Amino acid sequence: MTNDAEIPVVDANRSRYRKIGIIAVIAAAAVVAAVVLVFVFGGGRSYRKVIDEFFEAAIVDMDAEDMLELYPREIVRKEFGSYSYADNGDIYLEMEFGDRRGRPDINIVHNERYDDERLNSLRQELMGEYGISPSEARDVIVTYSVATRSGNDKTGTVRLSMIKLGRTWYLLEFDDADMSNLA
Repeated sequence: MTNDAEIPVVDANRSRYRKIGIIAVIAAAAVVAAVVLVFVFGGGRSYRKVIDEFFEAAIVDMDAEDMLELYPREIVRKEFGSYSYADNGDIYLEMEFGDRRGRPDINIVHNERYDDERLNSLRQELMGEYGISPSEARDVIVTYSVATRSGNDKTGTVRLSMIKLGRTWYLLEFDDADMSNLA
């Protein structure tokens, strides 16, 4: 009789460990599902974030290396290779914005999405040159103003051409914008 009384205790322990194992497997599956959902539906970088990061790198941090991270890797590898753009870029940014005080005020004054014809032309060009094919592209013109220590606010206008690869927007090029043709 002693042996019969012990058998239910062992079965109860097995049942408890089995329940704990099932709960652990379900919890692990939920964590994996959450990671997959974040990867599939989240992530990426919006074009607005590219704009913010551009001004953060150029004016606030004055860090050319951070600016290069806004470009697709394929373009950076081919265009800059081993050239130390970051060192020379930092020097330029220091000369241009070294007197700045605080963060710039930015204002998007023009935001144009490429039409199909223009996008297809850009795809052909980028595929031939860099092996990349954007799903979207846009030109954005941004005005900025930043206070300086000397009291003379620095203002300017920048055109940012951006492309979307996957879920992430990248900088394609930037330059001083000509506002005269935006009537």
